[in-house]
Amino acid sequence: MHSRVLAALTGAALLASVCGNLTVTAAGAIRVEGEKYTLASCKIGMAAGNEYSEGAIVVVSAPKADGQEYRVNYTVDIPSDGAYSIEAVTTNLGFLYTTDFSVIANGDMENEVVAVNESTLLQSDVSPTMKGSMSRYTIGTLGLHRGENTITFICDPGDARGMDGLIIFYMDYFELTPVPFGIRVMETDRPLNVFEQNNSVGYTLRFNSNAPANTELRFVIKDFWTAEVLSSDFKVKEGSRSYQLNFGRFEPGWYTLEVYDGSTRMGYSTFSVVAPKSARKKYEDTPFAMDFGSSQLVAGGIDAVKKYIEAAELSGIQWVRERYLWQEIEPQKGQWLLEPLDEDLAPFKNSSLNVLDITHTTPGWAKRNGMAGAGLPIDLFDAYNMQKTVAERYNDEVQMWEIWNEEDTVAFLTEPADMYSAYYKASALAIADADTDSLP
Repeated sequence: MHSRVLAALTGAALLASVCGNLTVTAAGAIRVEGEKYTLASCKIGMAAGNEYSEGAIVVVSAPKADGQEYRVNYTVDIPSDGAYSIEAVTTNLGFLYTTDFSVIANGDMENEVVAVNESTLLQSDVSPTMKGSMSRYTIGTLGLHRGENTITFICDPGDARGMDGLIIFYMDYFELTPVPFGIRVMETDRPLNVFEQNNSVGYTLRFNSNAPANTELRFVIKDFWTAEVLSSDFKVKEGSRSYQLNFGRFEPGWYTLEVYDGSTRMGYSTFSVVAPKSARKKYEDTPFAMDFGSSQLVAGGIDAVKKYIEAAELSGIQWVRERYLWQEIEPQKGQWLLEPLDEDLAPFKNSSLNVLDITHTTPGWAKRNGMAGAGLPIDLFDAYNMQKTVAERYNDEVQMWEIWNEEDTVAFLTEPADMYSAYYKASALAIADADTDSLP
């Protein structure tokens, strides 16, 4: 069985069409080769290799530009209406050196699949050529109709690569497999599902396709000790793609929400309820802090970091720990590339959080072996200049600097204590000489 690949979007910044046949696998999945896209809104490249399906992948490697969209479209013939899961060999998600993306069908942004939030990793590092950059995932589900459908992959411009500001996206292939009706995502309008006690708790259920007739579901809410707090049956209107659940107010605590179709659990989520910020005393000092590492550990770009910040503030956190890599902000001696770090720290500037920042790597040009990574610099003046530069620049964003990470373990440092002490002294003097309010 073959399906057509047809041009489907007009008015894009760049029109590029490629025609070719799709593959239907033995399991009934429709395979779409990455290089057989129909349209792109940015410059597209190709990479060839024997390890790729049909010998090639599509590549987006483009500078981030204001107002520019980064979309790659595929038009696929679908045999019947319903929900289809997406499995793909594509860009590593939530990764420092590649760009996260979302997927939509037929221009339906309301049911956008945000890959980094809905994906499951099946196999990491699938390409020896693109080592560390591509993996195999199930990405989520799309509601499709019989006939021609446009599948669009949208790169997130807020997740451009930090070192050079490039949008980086790869696609070897993706497969569409029919699946039963179900819940695609359960979401709230609160950051990380953290509610204040005076808020009414509500969830939006988004389905993977139009709801069939006579859809009856049940929700169950339990507390931390698994005691049932609230439950009820509810009916979903035929053809609906979403359903709104409103539960009212809860006492402070941690809760689970499960949604069932008969005895089959269709969805699971958790939420927290905290005392209202206005009713809480703010302490001058607190032992509670969080290791954010947002630029490296929080997937989803700046918008996701802002949600983490808001959730931390709601939870009473006052200090967070951030990270940066020396080799990325000073790739060559005296050559500064600080704009990505500016973007990483900007969300904290107007928050109530105090930031402790840290680096525990050294650029290759400053090391004896020439290899960037763990290990102290040869010349302590290089460390002094780096620490003084960032302390002066980020006086408003960073309140404290941590000098290296776990220096007592060989995983991060192999030099003896006297060499670390000298490095610490050079860094501490740099912070003092920067004439800032921050401390080492």
